[in-house]
Amino acid sequence: MIDCECSIYKVLLNGHIFKSSDSFLPNHYDSKEKQIMEADKYWNPVFKTEQELKEAEYLFQGRAKVLKRVK
Repeated sequence: MIDCECSIYKVLLNGHIFKSSDSFLPNHYDSKEKQIMEADKYWNPVFKTEQELKEAEYLFQGRAKVLKRVK
């Protein structure tokens, strides 16, 4: 268990949200061709397994308004 002083905020987002997973990121030991193919999977994700969905990450571009601190 990680002990940290963390806060959670409720926010209102206006913009674009992108969902992918770091499991799709290319391995820097692979050939350039394979890295390009893997990078394409990251930017055009197809989630096939529950594990991939659990590892999902979100990138946001736009405006965010903090509504309140939850924790």
